[in-house]
Amino acid sequence: MKLCYFGDGQSVHVKKWCVHFSNLGYEVHLITFRNTTITNVTVHFINAGDIRSKGGNWKTLLQFRKIRTLLKKINPDIFHAHYATSYGITAALVNFQPFIISTWGSDILIAPKRSWILKQLIKWALRKSDAVTVVAEHMVKNINELSVKNDKIHVITHGIDVQLFKNKSLERYHDFTLVCNRGLEPIYNHKTLIETFEIIKALKQNIKLIIVGDGSLRAEIEETVKQKDLNSIISFTGQQTQLEMVDVLNKTHLYISLSKSDGDVVSMVEAMSCGNFCIGSDIAGNRNWITDSINGCLVPLFDPQKIAKTIIDVKNNYEQYQQEAAPINAEIVNTRGNWNSNMNSALSIYKTLIHKK
Repeated sequence: MKLCYFGDGQSVHVKKWCVHFSNLGYEVHLITFRNTTITNVTVHFINAGDIRSKGGNWKTLLQFRKIRTLLKKINPDIFHAHYATSYGITAALVNFQPFIISTWGSDILIAPKRSWILKQLIKWALRKSDAVTVVAEHMVKNINELSVKNDKIHVITHGIDVQLFKNKSLERYHDFTLVCNRGLEPIYNHKTLIETFEIIKALKQNIKLIIVGDGSLRAEIEETVKQKDLNSIISFTGQQTQLEMVDVLNKTHLYISLSKSDGDVVSMVEAMSCGNFCIGSDIAGNRNWITDSINGCLVPLFDPQKIAKTIIDVKNNYEQYQQEAAPINAEIVNTRGNWNSNMNSALSIYKTLIHKK
């Protein structure tokens, strides 16, 4: 089987798809607007100028003829685009079959609401595809609203490497410590998280926060922490490798994500798998993994008082919360969060579409 992916070469998720199927012995190609190197994967870089992670990359649509020419040379059995906006719409213009679009979250939950024209283009691209995958069950409704029938939609969560992200029974930090490893971008709502820790400090609670990652707001967020005199309880690590992240999740007590919108919350599943208790904003993406006060806690998006109260409650009753949550989370990860099992579903879709070809 020869597979050709079309997506962001800098995305860890795109790389994981490529590496997984390459390791299974298939010939794998990646066409991308952001160059990369992946072992045993043939990367075809198309220079479309500066590509912004926030979107607005309309110029990528003009590259469809180059991609069509490339596909004639590659002649793959499957053409699989990741992310419905720039990559998905451009892939539809190429007019190759069989063709799959994987939607990840904001491309379906937010982008269609920003522009009527963009919504129509996404709708057109999804209808042209032979299959559409979503990373969470709650996204199916959004795909249906774009006139895509259920028989074409498949739920495939990203999943995690359960052999890597696991509870190593390391000694956790002496001080009760939270970790947030969401990108430092507006959608991940670090503003409310900082406000929450202002309250926690005022209440003289011995609780600390580690912010992992990078993004366009990093300098602004670091300056806010400095201005609010929170440097003694909030620290920044920058980007971490997966191995480093495993250790961070094993040494901290609580994972927190206050994202305004999410498809599949991979970082939360990684935290669960490492035995970390989880708090998430009360959005559909988090409700997909957390049942409030059972295997984690859900909190209002913009209520730092309530969030602080929840964090303090978990700290004061940590053993009780963990005793109840840990076995439930282990079962959830094994049944719905296992990367290898989830990729078997993708392989099944590939074989079905090739058979129909």
